Amino acid sequence: MSDQYIPLCGALQPDQPRFASVPTWAERNPVLPQSEWREHDDHAELCPPIEAQTHNNCTNAALSHMGGALFRLHGLTPPRFSWAALYARNNGGKDQGAFCRDLAADFLRVGLLPSEMWPDSQIFGQWNSLHTEVAANWKALEIYQLMNFADVASALSRGFLVYHGFVLGNGGVTNPRDGRMPEFDRQFSNGHAMWSRGLTRRFGDWRTITPNTWGTSWGDKGVGYWPASYFWLQSGNMVNLDCFAVRAAAVQADKLPAAA
Repeated sequence: MSDQYIPLCGALQPDQPRFASVPTWAERNPVLPQSEWREHDDHAELCPPIEAQTHNNCTNAALSHMGGALFRLHGLTPPRFSWAALYARNNGGKDQGAFCRDLAADFLRVGLLPSEMWPDSQIFGQWNSLHTEVAANWKALEIYQLMNFADVASALSRGFLVYHGFVLGNGGVTNPRDGRMPEFDRQFSNGHAMWSRGLTRRFGDWRTITPNTWGTSWGDKGVGYWPASYFWLQSGNMVNLDCFAVRAAAVQADKLPAAA
């Protein structure tokens, strides 16, 4: 993949704030007060090399990139996961984006597929029984929907990884060399999916530590630091958060089926 900064996006924005597929964070976990939020980047060494997406498949690219870190966190050695397989399952046959909620549900129920079985360039295609068999080795076990930045900060403080899609606005497609993202400018365009691995106050306010899929020429060697203003849920009829805390473990099969 090219490492050139290419601001491809592709996260569709939901028309309702609550989905039935998984419980909310607050239903199963404590929402921590700000005094208990934990500044950390504990999982940085687990992060796979940052690459650049080449289609509007950010939903799958972010989830698969996060998946590599997630399974390493559980002591496993995962393959490189396809940045296109779950996108193809959910993009309606067009390279015009997908919902994070649908790919999060697939991560829980279907699993991630190794890229050797589904190349990143294959953004359309037919899922088959062999794909189902192999992906079942790489499922999430816990996913909770996050409803606001307090949920996000609580999850990250407790060591979860966070998968999220939101509207970038015009400021979100800039390329700050230190990775410090501007506050949300309330311009409703360019929905994008990313994932976050920790929290920082290096710029004076609470921000997520967020690997992106626009290559290492973007931001702080591919990482951005996003303020709370992007993680709001609903204002009037506008929803701007499609967000999930994930913790997982998997049992690797002794022998995975060979690719067809």
